[in-house]
Amino acid sequence: MRMWLTAAAMVAGCWLGVLWPLLVLSAVAVVGVWRYRSLWLVWLVLGYGFGVWQLHQGLAQRLPAEQDRAVLSLQGQVRDIPVTRREFRFGRWQVRQQIHLTVWGSEAWPGTHRVVLNSYAPSVLLSAGDRVALDAELKVPRGVYNRFGPDRARADLSAGVDARGKLERVSIIANHGGVDAWREALSSRVAASVSGSPFGKAVLPALVVGDRAGLPSSLWRTFQLTGGAHLLAISGLHIAIVAGWFWWLGRWLLGPVVQRLVPGLTAFTLQQLAWGPALVAALGYAALAGFSLPTVRAVIMLAVVAVAQCARVSVPLWKSLGVALLMVLLLFPLSALSESLWLSFGAVAA
Repeated sequence: MRMWLTAAAMVAGCWLGVLWPLLVLSAVAVVGVWRYRSLWLVWLVLGYGFGVWQLHQGLAQRLPAEQDRAVLSLQGQVRDIPVTRREFRFGRWQVRQQIHLTVWGSEAWPGTHRVVLNSYAPSVLLSAGDRVALDAELKVPRGVYNRFGPDRARADLSAGVDARGKLERVSIIANHGGVDAWREALSSRVAASVSGSPFGKAVLPALVVGDRAGLPSSLWRTFQLTGGAHLLAISGLHIAIVAGWFWWLGRWLLGPVVQRLVPGLTAFTLQQLAWGPALVAALGYAALAGFSLPTVRAVIMLAVVAVAQCARVSVPLWKSLGVALLMVLLLFPLSALSESLWLSFGAVAA
């Protein structure tokens, strides 16, 4: 119950962002600790204060209002796989590339930030891992008001996106490689290996590395209408399936071999040893998806179960779910603002 209350306090801090409830909670905690020795009230104060602090930190990172639509000179590195599409715009067909970057080096906007830029009819196509110098017209994250539509500003805040804009000029300095560059290369190899099949070339990279750039809009709408769109995003379902396969492999094959080679490991049961390859496989598959937030959430939830079983501790279902939620909020506090967090935990609870 304490985990759930602390998590709820963190969520309330992220949602409200005001300090006066912190004063009320502090007063209640002081009285509770003094008179009833209720130390758990202190965790409510800490949880709420942490949530408010993280919300204001996220807001402070965003592009200042006075720099809205300003063209800034920056340095950056491409993160994730850029999405390149050919689309009809202003009466003609042209290429548009959407790029996620980590940027720095501007006196007008100091610090390191994450931005999403569109490059129209680019002179050079960027790849994951590219280190670049660029000029970009940036905008404060916002959305068009629509009570039935998505809140773009809230979604960007929860995802850590500090600005959006248009790429004006770019020059590539070097390619530093990394996980995302490896994912992009693997996606290209998968697509090339099934180049004779338009559907295979579109779907398999999405299933293998979470690269949905090759999905035409008509095919994506078909998946949405038939309820299969979620299957193309590497998430908790995929992580659990892969971890389950490797758990059984560890239980029935790897575990007995390792115990025979290292007799000291006979102190552990085969079920405990099986969690090693299962967690490694889960981390590897999360890396294939670029450590997207849904996959990291799934790995954290899996790790909670693994630690409990390896420690031979009986943890009730609701307590394990509460610990997983608290761990996710500690690592990604502003994910409390996203619908996907509550859909994930709601689905597991159901």
